[in-house]
Amino acid sequence: MLNAGIADEYRTYYTYERVLADLADPKPFSNIAEAEAQHISAVSKLFESRGLQVPESQYAITTVPGFATLTAACAAGVDAETASYRMYEGYLAALGGEPQDVVNVFTSLMLASRDKHLPAFTSCAK
Repeated sequence: MLNAGIADEYRTYYTYERVLADLADPKPFSNIAEAEAQHISAVSKLFESRGLQVPESQYAITTVPGFATLTAACAAGVDAETASYRMYEGYLAALGGEPQDVVNVFTSLMLASRDKHLPAFTSCAK
């Protein structure tokens, strides 16, 4: 679950950074890219607290698709955030409330994707 979580956060971070490079700093991508960097940090701390090596990203700004329009980028944001919150929702159900630190981080990330990022991208995708 930790591996999938950090991979998802890396993917969304680099996708949003690519949008910023392609489309010259459009809103809401700059704010959400910063949030994704914080999400990477939060999941990294879960690895570190267990004495585990934090995996390196399989993604980079050059390995994610580019975007020609803001509408297309926002639609991709909707897809990414929907997948993220559903992934965390499923993991939380499987965890059954333990371990508490993982539950806390996954809950926070799920709520950020579902309640903050998804509505922002839904608005700009129209």
